[in-house]
Amino acid sequence: MISKVVGTLTGVDEDSAYVEAGGLVYQVFVPLYSRGELAAQLDGSKKQASFFTVHYIEGAIGGGAMVPRLIGFLTREDREFFRVFTTVKGIGMRKALRSLSIPTAQLVLAIESGNRPLLTQLPEIGPRTADRIIAELKGKLAKFAAPAPETPDETLPDSELAEQAREILMLQLHYTRSEAETMVARVLRENKDLKTVKEILEEVFRLQRSGR
Repeated sequence: MISKVVGTLTGVDEDSAYVEAGGLVYQVFVPLYSRGELAAQLDGSKKQASFFTVHYIEGAIGGGAMVPRLIGFLTREDREFFRVFTTVKGIGMRKALRSLSIPTAQLVLAIESGNRPLLTQLPEIGPRTADRIIAELKGKLAKFAAPAPETPDETLPDSELAEQAREILMLQLHYTRSEAETMVARVLRENKDLKTVKEILEEVFRLQRSGR
Protein backbone atom coordinates (compact mmCIF):
# COMPACT_ATOMS: atom_id res chain seq x y z
CA MET A 1 0.00 0.00 0.00
CA ILE A 2 1.42 3.38 -1.05
CA SER A 3 -0.21 6.11 1.05
CA LYS A 4 2.04 9.07 0.29
CA VAL A 5 4.55 10.08 -2.38
CA VAL A 6 7.04 12.89 -1.78
CA GLY A 7 9.57 13.90 -4.39
CA THR A 8 10.42 16.17 -7.30
CA LEU A 9 7.60 17.17 -9.64
CA THR A 10 8.86 16.46 -13.15
CA GLY A 11 5.74 16.81 -15.30
CA VAL A 12 1.99 17.40 -15.48
CA ASP A 13 -0.27 16.27 -18.32
CA GLU A 14 -4.02 16.13 -18.93
CA ASP A 15 -4.74 13.66 -16.13
CA SER A 16 -1.52 12.96 -14.23
CA ALA A 17 1.43 14.35 -12.33
CA TYR A 18 4.87 12.72 -12.44
CA VAL A 19 6.98 12.61 -9.32
CA GLU A 20 10.58 11.42 -9.05
CA ALA A 21 11.37 9.83 -5.71
CA GLY A 22 14.10 7.38 -4.75
CA GLY A 23 15.26 6.93 -8.32
CA LEU A 24 11.75 6.09 -9.56
CA VAL A 25 9.22 8.25 -11.39
CA TYR A 26 5.64 7.70 -10.24
CA GLN A 27 2.63 8.49 -12.40
CA VAL A 28 -0.01 9.90 -10.06
CA PHE A 29 -3.51 10.51 -11.42
CA VAL A 30 -4.81 13.82 -10.08
CA PRO A 31 -8.21 15.57 -10.08
CA LEU A 32 -8.80 18.36 -12.58
CA TYR A 33 -9.12 21.06 -9.91
CA SER A 34 -5.51 20.54 -8.76
CA ARG A 35 -3.81 20.52 -12.17
CA GLY A 36 -3.59 24.30 -12.47
CA GLU A 37 -1.80 24.57 -9.13
CA LEU A 38 0.55 21.75 -10.06
CA ALA A 39 1.34 23.26 -13.47
CA ALA A 40 2.13 26.60 -11.81
CA GLN A 41 4.35 24.80 -9.32
CA LEU A 42 6.15 23.03 -12.17
CA ASP A 43 6.78 26.35 -13.93
CA GLY A 44 7.96 28.03 -10.74
CA SER A 45 10.89 27.50 -8.47
CA LYS A 46 9.23 25.03 -6.09
CA LYS A 47 9.54 21.57 -7.59
CA GLN A 48 9.07 19.56 -4.39
CA ALA A 49 5.69 17.81 -4.41
CA SER A 50 3.75 15.80 -1.87
CA PHE A 51 0.70 13.65 -2.66
CA PHE A 52 -1.61 11.78 -0.31
CA THR A 53 -2.39 8.75 -2.41
CA VAL A 54 -5.00 6.07 -2.98
CA HIS A 55 -3.35 2.91 -4.30
CA TYR A 56 -5.62 0.47 -6.13
CA ILE A 57 -5.58 -2.22 -8.81
CA GLU A 58 -7.45 -1.48 -12.04
CA GLY A 59 -8.91 -4.35 -14.03
CA ALA A 60 -11.27 -7.25 -13.48
CA ILE A 61 -10.11 -10.47 -11.85
CA GLY A 62 -10.09 -13.22 -14.46
CA GLY A 63 -10.30 -10.87 -17.43
CA GLY A 64 -7.46 -8.75 -18.80
CA ALA A 65 -4.43 -7.18 -17.19
CA MET A 66 -4.43 -6.03 -13.56
CA VAL A 67 -2.71 -2.63 -13.43
CA PRO A 68 -1.67 -0.84 -10.21
CA ARG A 69 -2.70 2.82 -10.09
CA LEU A 70 -2.02 5.79 -7.84
CA ILE A 71 -4.46 8.66 -7.36
CA GLY A 72 -2.99 11.66 -5.56
CA PHE A 73 -4.37 14.60 -3.59
CA LEU A 74 -2.67 17.69 -2.22
CA THR A 75 -4.28 17.35 1.22
CA ARG A 76 -5.21 14.47 3.48
CA GLU A 77 -8.76 15.83 3.72
CA ASP A 78 -9.22 15.73 -0.07
CA ARG A 79 -8.13 12.09 -0.08
CA GLU A 80 -10.56 11.23 2.70
CA PHE A 81 -13.41 12.95 0.87
CA PHE A 82 -12.55 10.97 -2.30
CA ARG A 83 -12.83 7.74 -0.34
CA VAL A 84 -16.26 8.75 0.94
CA PHE A 85 -17.31 9.93 -2.53
CA THR A 86 -16.48 6.54 -4.06
CA THR A 87 -18.84 4.78 -1.64
CA VAL A 88 -21.76 6.12 -3.73
CA LYS A 89 -23.24 3.33 -5.84
CA GLY A 90 -22.03 3.48 -9.43
CA ILE A 91 -19.07 5.79 -8.78
CA GLY A 92 -15.79 3.96 -9.21
CA MET A 93 -12.28 5.27 -8.78
CA ARG A 94 -11.70 6.62 -12.29
CA LYS A 95 -15.24 7.99 -12.70
CA ALA A 96 -14.93 9.79 -9.38
CA LEU A 97 -11.54 11.21 -10.35
CA ARG A 98 -12.76 12.49 -13.72
CA SER A 99 -15.77 14.17 -12.09
CA LEU A 100 -13.70 16.22 -9.63
CA SER A 101 -13.45 19.42 -11.64
CA ILE A 102 -14.20 21.71 -8.66
CA PRO A 103 -12.46 21.87 -5.25
CA THR A 104 -13.62 19.56 -2.49
CA ALA A 105 -15.08 22.34 -0.33
CA GLN A 106 -17.23 23.58 -3.21
CA LEU A 107 -18.43 20.06 -4.02
CA VAL A 108 -19.28 19.43 -0.38
CA LEU A 109 -21.38 22.59 -0.26
CA ALA A 110 -23.22 21.52 -3.42
CA ILE A 111 -24.04 18.11 -1.96
CA GLU A 112 -25.06 19.41 1.45
CA SER A 113 -27.35 22.03 -0.09
CA GLY A 114 -28.82 19.58 -2.61
CA ASN A 115 -27.57 21.64 -5.54
CA ARG A 116 -28.46 19.17 -8.30
CA PRO A 117 -27.84 21.60 -11.23
CA LEU A 118 -24.25 22.20 -10.13
CA LEU A 119 -23.56 18.48 -9.67
CA THR A 120 -24.86 17.67 -13.16
CA GLN A 121 -22.33 20.14 -14.60
CA LEU A 122 -19.49 17.91 -13.40
CA PRO A 123 -17.93 15.49 -15.93
CA GLU A 124 -19.40 11.96 -15.71
CA ILE A 125 -22.29 13.09 -13.46
CA GLY A 126 -25.78 12.91 -14.94
CA PRO A 127 -29.10 13.72 -13.23
CA ARG A 128 -29.60 10.23 -11.78
CA THR A 129 -26.08 10.07 -10.44
CA ALA A 130 -26.43 13.56 -8.95
CA ASP A 131 -29.62 12.49 -7.17
CA ARG A 132 -27.88 9.38 -5.85
CA ILE A 133 -24.91 11.42 -4.56
CA ILE A 134 -27.22 13.77 -2.68
CA ALA A 135 -29.35 10.93 -1.30
CA GLU A 136 -26.36 8.94 -0.04
CA LEU A 137 -24.02 11.70 1.18
CA LYS A 138 -26.12 14.70 2.20
CA GLY A 139 -25.79 15.33 5.91
CA LYS A 140 -22.59 13.29 6.20
CA LEU A 141 -19.94 15.75 4.97
CA ALA A 142 -19.77 18.51 7.58
CA LYS A 143 -16.16 17.67 8.48
CA PHE A 144 -15.08 18.41 4.89
CA ALA A 145 -16.58 21.92 4.76
CA ALA A 146 -14.13 24.73 4.11
CA PRO A 147 -12.41 26.00 7.25
CA ALA A 148 -13.47 29.45 8.35
CA PRO A 149 -11.89 32.12 10.53
CA GLU A 150 -12.50 31.58 14.23
CA THR A 151 -12.88 35.30 14.93
CA PRO A 152 -15.97 36.20 17.00
CA ASP A 153 -18.06 39.16 15.84
CA GLU A 154 -20.51 41.08 17.99
CA THR A 155 -22.66 42.25 15.06
CA LEU A 156 -22.94 39.08 13.02
CA PRO A 157 -25.94 40.02 10.81
CA ASP A 158 -24.00 42.96 9.33
CA SER A 159 -20.53 41.52 9.70
CA GLU A 160 -17.90 40.43 7.25
CA LEU A 161 -18.53 36.90 8.55
CA ALA A 162 -22.15 36.99 7.37
CA GLU A 163 -21.10 38.48 4.03
CA GLN A 164 -18.61 35.64 3.51
CA ALA A 165 -21.40 33.13 4.08
CA ARG A 166 -23.65 34.94 1.59
CA GLU A 167 -20.86 35.05 -1.00
CA ILE A 168 -20.30 31.29 -0.74
CA LEU A 169 -24.01 30.61 -1.17
CA MET A 170 -24.16 32.88 -4.23
CA LEU A 171 -20.85 32.24 -6.00
CA GLN A 172 -20.33 28.57 -5.25
CA LEU A 173 -23.90 27.31 -4.90
CA HIS A 174 -25.63 29.73 -7.29
CA TYR A 175 -28.29 31.07 -4.96
CA THR A 176 -29.60 34.55 -5.72
CA ARG A 177 -28.52 37.39 -3.44
CA SER A 178 -32.06 37.61 -2.07
CA GLU A 179 -32.11 33.89 -1.22
CA ALA A 180 -28.65 34.01 0.37
CA GLU A 181 -29.47 37.11 2.42
CA THR A 182 -32.74 35.58 3.63
CA MET A 183 -31.14 32.29 4.70
CA VAL A 184 -28.16 33.87 6.45
CA ALA A 185 -30.29 36.49 8.19
CA ARG A 186 -32.66 33.83 9.50
CA VAL A 187 -29.86 31.60 10.75
CA LEU A 188 -28.16 34.48 12.55
CA ARG A 189 -31.43 35.74 14.01
CA GLU A 190 -32.21 32.31 15.48
CA ASN A 191 -28.63 31.45 16.54
CA LYS A 192 -26.80 34.28 18.27
CA ASP A 193 -23.81 32.12 19.21
CA LEU A 194 -22.56 31.24 15.71
CA LYS A 195 -18.96 32.44 15.36
CA THR A 196 -17.65 31.10 12.02
CA VAL A 197 -18.70 30.91 8.39
CA LYS A 198 -18.63 27.13 8.65
CA GLU A 199 -21.12 27.18 11.53
CA ILE A 200 -23.43 29.53 9.61
CA LEU A 201 -23.41 27.31 6.51
CA GLU A 202 -23.92 24.11 8.53
CA GLU A 203 -26.99 25.68 10.15
CA VAL A 204 -28.33 26.75 6.72
CA PHE A 205 -27.98 23.16 5.49
CA ARG A 206 -29.60 21.80 8.66
CA LEU A 207 -32.64 24.02 8.17
CA GLN A 208 -32.90 22.96 4.53
CA ARG A 209 -32.78 19.28 5.47
CA SER A 210 -35.49 19.78 8.09
CA GLY A 211 -37.70 21.54 5.53
CA ARG A 212 -38.14 24.64 7.70
